[in-house]
Amino acid sequence: MSRVNKIIFSCFGNFDEQAWLSGSTIRTEQILSQPDGMNKILEVIKTPVFTPEGSQKGLLIILRDLTESKYLEEELKLVAKVFENSSDGIIITDTREVILSVNHTFTRVTGYTGKEAVGRTPRMLKSGRQSQEFYRKMWVTLLKTGSWQGEIWNRRKSGEIYPEWLRIDTIRNEKGDITHYIAVFIDITDKEQLKKELILTGKIQAELLPLDFENDTIRTIYQPYHYVSGDLYDYKLKKEKNVLFGYLMDVMGHGLATALQTSALRVLFHQILHKDFPLSDKRKRKIVPTL
Repeated sequence: MSRVNKIIFSCFGNFDEQAWLSGSTIRTEQILSQPDGMNKILEVIKTPVFTPEGSQKGLLIILRDLTESKYLEEELKLVAKVFENSSDGIIITDTREVILSVNHTFTRVTGYTGKEAVGRTPRMLKSGRQSQEFYRKMWVTLLKTGSWQGEIWNRRKSGEIYPEWLRIDTIRNEKGDITHYIAVFIDITDKEQLKKELILTGKIQAELLPLDFENDTIRTIYQPYHYVSGDLYDYKLKKEKNVLFGYLMDVMGHGLATALQTSALRVLFHQILHKDFPLSDKRKRKIVPTL
């Protein structure tokens, strides 16, 4: 008996009685193991055939191989889960730029629900900060290379303008024709804020450090507030002048006076513990904390 006949034969006994009792077509799915270890998923369709007198004449059995379609269905489910649970915002449009689908992160970042966004175009998010020339160059690159990425400013539903890192890709069919566009973006508001803090800190540093301090080495004056806990300070002792230069940052909201007192005590205790001369001599030396 051939392999195909064995498969058909194995399907004969299953659900036969159910088909006869119902008197109508029934459909079931069966998983059949193959010699190579792979499974085949078959749809079994059984239709009872009766004589004019109503007696049983036979069963019409049709087998359909659903293996490929079932695997594709599972892949689509997986893709849908990745799409919906991605930490990046995702927009899918047609060739006219009409939005077909957005994910949960899109809603969280922009404030627009899927129902509000679908049917409109991504221009609903335009902030007005980019020029027409910016968009012209973007489209030239996208259509020429199939991809574009860069920083862009968009507007949330609340009206707030925010920065995002955006990547747009073209989706093509077997003929090479563009069928869809997919845009993936990340809200980089925190990154932009960090950049502003760095610039501001650099200005403060340049204003506070004395001129004769330029050629000396000091550890970084800047630390983002969320990387530290407590008041941040650093210092350098000018031995030839017996003067201590330092800085402090009130990152916990204690107030500058409290931060100054706490940091000064820490610095002085550190200096006392790391010198070899007697404590009485240390008390007589001038150590002047200078911002």
